[in-house]
Amino acid sequence: MPALTYHPDRSALIAESHLRPFRTVDSPSQLSFVAFLRSPGDASPMAGLIAKLCETYAVTPPESQALHFSANFGLFDLRWERHTEFDSLQIFSPRDAVNDQHAFSATAFGVLPKAWVASLPGTCFLSGHIDIQSTAKPERDAVAGLARGLDTGALVLSQLQDGRSTLLTDFRAHSDGFQRFMLLNHNANAYELGRSVQRLVEIETYRALILLANPLVRAQGPLLSRLSQQLSALVRELDESQEQQQTDNARSLLSKALTIEAELGRLEADTAYRLSATRAYVPLVEERIARLKETRMPGWQRYSSFLMRRMAPAERAALNLAQRMSSVQDRAKRIVALLQTQISVQVEVQNQQLLSNMEANARKQLQLQRAVELIGAVAITYYAVSVFAVLLKPLHLGELAVWLKAGSVPLFLGAALFLSTMLSGHRHKAKPNNGGTKILATDEEPTSKP
Repeated sequence: MPALTYHPDRSALIAESHLRPFRTVDSPSQLSFVAFLRSPGDASPMAGLIAKLCETYAVTPPESQALHFSANFGLFDLRWERHTEFDSLQIFSPRDAVNDQHAFSATAFGVLPKAWVASLPGTCFLSGHIDIQSTAKPERDAVAGLARGLDTGALVLSQLQDGRSTLLTDFRAHSDGFQRFMLLNHNANAYELGRSVQRLVEIETYRALILLANPLVRAQGPLLSRLSQQLSALVRELDESQEQQQTDNARSLLSKALTIEAELGRLEADTAYRLSATRAYVPLVEERIARLKETRMPGWQRYSSFLMRRMAPAERAALNLAQRMSSVQDRAKRIVALLQTQISVQVEVQNQQLLSNMEANARKQLQLQRAVELIGAVAITYYAVSVFAVLLKPLHLGELAVWLKAGSVPLFLGAALFLSTMLSGHRHKAKPNNGGTKILATDEEPTSKP
């Protein structure tokens, strides 16, 4: 059989299909889950810490570039997943290893070495315990008696997998900082329990990430409102500037508009990732909830109803902030473009006025030069006629000399004007100067560009 040339990423793609599989979960057992934020794209130090834990328990560690790891450590099973902006840990432990005094008197998280837990990196944004028990399907009035360790006044309840298990939680962080969930198994198998547990953990993780947008919206919303008000004030000033045709004022307004646009850009950079992540996580939560196959027990609020009623406002607030930001940015861009156009038009008008003034001054200079040349020609004619009269005097021509002097005036005046024009044309003849520009002759009339 001939050898095939495989794509270099083929093996990685096949391995990707087997990442993050559902695990089987037996009852009774306990699960603790935590998640830690980190900057998107930053290297996760979690793999190194898990390698140290593996060294302690003589377990094969994960690879340095691994995105997923799960192993049995004797008293507990550990599952680690690396995501774009967070790392998640799940610790599974049988009930007999954590004490069966009551549901949350001891937890799977407490089985981990305390020194190792203290070294966990990042900011923990999610922590919870899930207690899994086997029991018959409870009656409506008997549910509160089963919810040991939960706040019965805030209890929500749902039947999962078409009634094969029941979920109870109070959505509160208890004294240890962890939320608490009880999953009562009626007749679900280990695979169904595993899928339910995994989807529940994912729902809580994505819900927490969605709710992280709330502080951001509350902090950045007023800033966006302030920038929007500044743009409105800028538009009013722009209207006045257009009426008064003040170029300096327009330049000042343009500087203000560019400052506002820069602040909007910084605001977008600070919020874009969180807002886009919120929009991406919402459909994931909705899809996981649908796969829980949830049914309602009469007299109790459903898990998904409580969840969506708290999560939907966060989603709408994030979407509203993103839309407002986009709208204000568009306004800022239009105002900047309008101011730049206004300044360009005003500069063109000023240039046209300057060229017109230069043309008028050139005309006046030309007229003055011609007047000076004419006066010079008259003076030359006067002196030439005087000299001619002196030359005629020795000839004693009498009245003929007077006629000759009178007849010589036009000749001398024409000759003077001709010589003056020739000399002026020779001096100001158009020729390139040192800069390569062309100098107009004095008798050429300057023309301005239309």
